[in-house]
Parts: sequence; structure tokens; C-alpha cells
Amino acid sequence: MESHGKKPLVLICDDSIIARNSLKNMLSKENCKIVEAYDGLDSLKKITELNPDFVLLDLLMPGMNGIDVLKSLKKSEIKLNIVVVSADVQNSTKQICLENGAIDFINKPPKMHEIVDIFRKLTQNED
Repeated sequence: MESHGKKPLVLICDDSIIARNSLKNMLSKENCKIVEAYDGLDSLKKITELNPDFVLLDLLMPGMNGIDVLKSLKKSEIKLNIVVVSADVQNSTKQICLENGAIDFINKPPKMHEIVDIFRKLTQNED
């Protein structure tokens, strides 16, 4: 993660404002800047414009879903630290996400320690 004296940029992608606010609250004590996206197309736009350090990605979103976002990024060879946060608990869905570039998969509702632990691991490992 390229912090180089700047705060890591976190992109939270979820069509639910409640879910976005919950994730923002979980990361509120971490030294990061948070940007939000409300659907898959908005997520892709912000990923390409902002090159975030860490992405929390929902799967079920209108327009373009999270798996399509992952596939689009993989096709474009854009590599990011993407963690899928989804209510879909099927192993096949988790496998598809990991095969298409997600580094982890967390079931909704996420626990604070899950989100914070992954964020800290990523920011400490790549400083």
C-alpha cells in the first residue's frame, strides 16, 4: 500500500447507505481516508480515477454487481486489495470472487475486528 506519508484511501462499494455507514464507522478510528460508491459502475469509475489502497466490495448491487466489477478489473489487469463483504454465503460465490482478484471474503454483517484486522494487516505489510 503506497502510503508514503499520506493516509491510505479506502473505497466502500455498497448500494446500502446503512452498510456503507457501518463500514465507515468500523474504520473511523483508523488513519485512512474513506470514499464511497453506491453501485458497480460507480465503483469502477472511482477505482480507475482514485486508485484506492483498499476496497470493500458488496456483491449484490444494481446495474453492475460486485462479481462483474471484479471480472472487469481482472480483464483490465488492475490489481487492488479488494475484500468482498456479502450476505451470499455460498462457497462457489466465494471461490468466484477469489479467482477474480478478491483477496478475502467476509460475510455480512461483518464484525468490526474482521474489517479492522484486514485493513491493519494490509497497511502494515506494505508500508
